[in-house]
Amino acid sequence: MNFKNMAQVIDRLGASEKSVTNNYQQYLEQHFGNWEQLPKIYDDNQRQYQFNSAGVDVVIIKQGRSSHEIKRIKLVTKQEKIIIALNRRKNATLFKFYQLETGQHLRDEYRDGQNRTYLTYNFDQNERIKSYQLNFLDQDYDFQTKADLLAFLNQVETPVDYQKQMLEIQQVHSDKTGLILDDELLKQVEEARWVDHQQQAVASANVQTIDETKKEITWPDNFEMVVTDYELQLLFRGIYFAVTQNGIEKIPVNQREIRLSAEVANPVIKLAYSHQQHLVLKVMDEQAALNWVPLSGSPIFVLDVTEIGPTIQIKLALVLAKVRNVTFFQKIGAGEQEVSVQSLDVTDNLIIFQKHAWLDDHELYVRYQQENGNFQQKLVSFSQWLRAVVQQSNIQLETKQDHFELVMQMQQTLTPIDLSLAIRNRGSKETLYLSAGVSAATGQQTYQFDVHQFPFTAGITRDNYDGTIYDFLFRLDYPGVSVGKYHARAKWNHNMPEELSNAYEGDWQVLLNPYGTSNHQELSLRTYFLSKEALTFYQSVKKQQISHNRNARLQMVIVESPDRAQDNGLAFFKYLMHSTTQPFDVKYVLTADSADWKNLAGYENHVVIYKSKEHFELMAHVDLVVHTNSSFYAYPVNTSFWQGYQKRVKKIFLQHGIMGVRDLSRLYGRNPMFTNRYIVSSQREQQMAVQQMGYRPYEVALTGLARFDELLRYHADWPEDKVRQRILIMPSWRKGQDHLEPDEFMQTDFYRNLMELLINPDLTGLIKREHLQVDLYLHHNFQRYNQLFESSEVHVISEKEDTVQNLLINHGLLITDFSSVALDFALQNRPVFYYQLDDSLAQKEEQVGQLFPGPIYWQIGELLQAVEVSLQQNHLTVAQPDKLDDLYLQRDTNANDRILATAEALMDTKQHLQNIYEYHLHKLKRKIKHLLKKVR
Repeated sequence: MNFKNMAQVIDRLGASEKSVTNNYQQYLEQHFGNWEQLPKIYDDNQRQYQFNSAGVDVVIIKQGRSSHEIKRIKLVTKQEKIIIALNRRKNATLFKFYQLETGQHLRDEYRDGQNRTYLTYNFDQNERIKSYQLNFLDQDYDFQTKADLLAFLNQVETPVDYQKQMLEIQQVHSDKTGLILDDELLKQVEEARWVDHQQQAVASANVQTIDETKKEITWPDNFEMVVTDYELQLLFRGIYFAVTQNGIEKIPVNQREIRLSAEVANPVIKLAYSHQQHLVLKVMDEQAALNWVPLSGSPIFVLDVTEIGPTIQIKLALVLAKVRNVTFFQKIGAGEQEVSVQSLDVTDNLIIFQKHAWLDDHELYVRYQQENGNFQQKLVSFSQWLRAVVQQSNIQLETKQDHFELVMQMQQTLTPIDLSLAIRNRGSKETLYLSAGVSAATGQQTYQFDVHQFPFTAGITRDNYDGTIYDFLFRLDYPGVSVGKYHARAKWNHNMPEELSNAYEGDWQVLLNPYGTSNHQELSLRTYFLSKEALTFYQSVKKQQISHNRNARLQMVIVESPDRAQDNGLAFFKYLMHSTTQPFDVKYVLTADSADWKNLAGYENHVVIYKSKEHFELMAHVDLVVHTNSSFYAYPVNTSFWQGYQKRVKKIFLQHGIMGVRDLSRLYGRNPMFTNRYIVSSQREQQMAVQQMGYRPYEVALTGLARFDELLRYHADWPEDKVRQRILIMPSWRKGQDHLEPDEFMQTDFYRNLMELLINPDLTGLIKREHLQVDLYLHHNFQRYNQLFESSEVHVISEKEDTVQNLLINHGLLITDFSSVALDFALQNRPVFYYQLDDSLAQKEEQVGQLFPGPIYWQIGELLQAVEVSLQQNHLTVAQPDKLDDLYLQRDTNANDRILATAEALMDTKQHLQNIYEYHLHKLKRKIKHLLKKVR
């Protein structure tokens, strides 16, 4: 089942539907049946009411003053206090038991939708977990450690798929009046239902117990009135699960059905399986039942398509002479009614149809009978044929007076007008479709496009770095071959121009850079917007092939993101500006419209505007690039011509934070185009860079991070009494969510759970009681969503208002998920709380728990309780200071000195060659030593 941590055990074994939110109501009704009629004491300020029943004090806490939804329940008996709360994803209920007199935490119980305990944590006197109890498929198990429990779950085979909410039954039979299900799981099933997914209608199913493991399930008579599919669902541990049969994939396709109705009945009822392998009843008319066979296996691929006058000839990857009863059809409408498609002739693997013999927007299917009598029913797929048509065609790109053109000469005989060009934004998947003009004489298809038409995600980034990539595809628009379903990538070829330019708007020019992807050489495109002056200079550089001029001083360029000056790049730049002995002529690259110019006030003479003429000129002569993100950010364009300059330049990667546990080898792995020296902060990071990311030991410099000098020097200016009541919430970002539209972003777990924290009544109550200032700062990639986080008590800070460094210095407590800024914050010996907003960390919880100097929280209540406890301490301190050496070994203020020494050594050619020589000599000695051991 692949459980990695206890959070997954809680979620998946509790796997309740949203109806679990009724657990409070069910619990109260079950244990205090007339509780709503009992006299109650109301406390409007605390948003709660209380009553007593049979000696038990029951306190019900509401979500808010105007809300009737229950937030949690507290029970107080003569011996125990019990707190009941739903877990964050509301798929399990947590019961926390405390001894009344001492307040000692005794145990936690997780309960499912039927209020049955499936997981228990038992605590010792120090409130550490001493054992676990698990109820798994109606059996009880005891475990001393979490590892033992997870190992048990991962080695057992279970027919219950909690994530897909599906039960796998051993045997399914029919006695013509109902279904007979046989399985041990059925001991826990008392209810069933039929669900019509077309109308979302639900009908109860009659369940009769035959013996301990067998149940008979029947269906209502009115099923025969509606032609549709009904899915069977069983109520298992309070959750409705779909049903499948054990080993369904081994059943021959023509046997994956049981006729349940009489032979002469109309409509016909058949037991079958959906494409998700869920057990369904198919109610169909008699003619459809005769033709219907479940879809099986992979598609039949089309090898060629040719138009001959009024007909179309299709060649299939199927020898029709070896099969019988071949028919073609389409599925139409919600009930997938079959419509026959007549062929004019069938010879070997060639089929001839009348043009437009089948309907647009509906796929074509083939049914045939094999020699063994079994039927097969498959999709007829045009995808491979289309790919061959597109990739065997000759494609060229050209610049015209006010637009660009893509010219395609096809090698196939299908009428050329049937293909449309798709220009797709790789990030957002937005697509521009263009029709072709066709030359009658040559058969060439010409597609005209203007960059103004491009599917830009969030406007055109003219001043800044634009990493958007556009892929070129072709869509098959032939009637019946399905509009919008089949796309094929165009191929790049060496005859294409590497660059095309044209006027854009005003003084702006657009430069297109077509290229072939590294894996399949498929055609993609980058766009660059440049001033006319910058483009003219760039084109002159290409003609003149400017050679590198050695100046009196070495040229160094520092860059973060082109529009940012807040991080290690800024810190190292300012350090160099105040160093009188350093050997470099230093320039900082920044966009003209950046909000961070204020951070470079007084140094403007050393700042070069990104993508300006001066920027091109500077990068043609630079000796060393110092970067905090991608080194490509230092360059105005990323064409193959410019990469010649990039290869020659030395590079130092400052990073922008301490590495956590995420595998960064794909982003920052060893590549001379990326960097030559990797700056790290600990021996742990040094090992990661060498062992995981492929760097040679001399390429990794243990210097510490540039901005930490200032952090460690100036955080004393904000003593504890100034920062104690200031809490910073700073979560990381999620790949793929930074391009979502606002309404889509608001559907993510990240947004929902963060908003739930911001508006939580316990947080607002804590803010008022302790007079706190709580600030939210979103990651750079999520800043565009700032306006979505509205809270009366929490201030949302824009990155234009302050730097990350300042925020870390002037706050006393930090709430984050797994952002590397938490490690920065911990260096100040201030408490960090790792609150998880989704399952991003679930797979690595144990690994990161060993690194983070503080506990990980999954529940709001536990988080806020820990924050309140921390505020009540005499001093704010990091939870586990012993972990700091693994984060930042040299906790002094000399990191910039060490980075400068690394830069000077890198530019010392003699020293660089010595490093390479010593590395290879060391490798050779190790090989000889290994060989000598083998000889012995």
